[in-house]
Amino acid sequence: MSMPHSSSSGTSSNTKRKEIYKYQAPWPLYSMNWSVRPDKRFRLALGSFVEEYNNKVQIISLDEETSEFSAKSTFDHPYPTTKIMWIPDSKGVYPDLLATSGLDLELSRCFLGSTDVFGALSKVSKIATRDYLRIWRAGEPYTLFECVLNNNKNSDFCAPLTSFDWNEVDPNLIGTSSIDTTCTIWGLETGQVLGRVNEVSGHVKTQLIAHDKEVYDIAFSRAGGGRDMFASVGADGSVRMFDLRHLEHSTIIYEDPQHTPLLRLAWNKQDPNYLATVAMDACEVIILDVRVPCTPVARLNNHRACVNGIAWAPHRIAFNHYWFNINI
Repeated sequence: MSMPHSSSSGTSSNTKRKEIYKYQAPWPLYSMNWSVRPDKRFRLALGSFVEEYNNKVQIISLDEETSEFSAKSTFDHPYPTTKIMWIPDSKGVYPDLLATSGLDLELSRCFLGSTDVFGALSKVSKIATRDYLRIWRAGEPYTLFECVLNNNKNSDFCAPLTSFDWNEVDPNLIGTSSIDTTCTIWGLETGQVLGRVNEVSGHVKTQLIAHDKEVYDIAFSRAGGGRDMFASVGADGSVRMFDLRHLEHSTIIYEDPQHTPLLRLAWNKQDPNYLATVAMDACEVIILDVRVPCTPVARLNNHRACVNGIAWAPHRIAFNHYWFNINI
């Protein structure tokens, strides 16, 4: 793992600061996320991908004196993490939490050596498995397990989670998507007063059947105040938008003409009218305007291989594909 950094000249010499910082993890990595807390600059959480039960999550941070990354905390995680997110707390007023979604061993074996991640998920939809969202409280050197979010406590079966998103406006809300066609919105009791050491717990605020088939991604929008609007994509080839205040109906923003599964979506960070999505095995990114449903405003198709990730910058879109290139 490496990251670029802007260079600057010293006052008494022309020496430059390091432009690329590198960190070599002890295991193969699959997931990663930046912390946004102002008092924890240049901090990341890394998730291992090892084909066994015992996997790891490691928290690293940059020492600006030595210009080196170092591990601050490492903890065990059951099976590989499919996604990691720090609590979106840019003011540092909530507990220092991170969330992880996991992957059981049978799913791990399907993932290894395959680029068809979502095909692997659909193949094991009948396997009795446990796949929960876990909440952790970061610390140095010890990170503590806080709670597991599981709304099916009376069964050994829990449908695999495909993605989750943490609400930036109200960090007490987390949304998850699953192959069982549902999206679940969780409420966290975080004891957000700074310095409080209450245990974190969670409850289901609402669970809804979001699609006709597996749901592959979920993302909160900044529209309408940024708390209540979210969208999802799934194997039925549709993008659907929901409002937590009016869950009796949803809005279909887009349907793929061939009903090709849609894998990922991302909201524009500056203009919540726009979002991007990508279809399975597609070499293009579809840009949508929620004010003009079902009609793409643009198709970005400068790729030579399948797109597997999309992200909006403040002023434009960047996305990546299986050849490990990034297009701006």
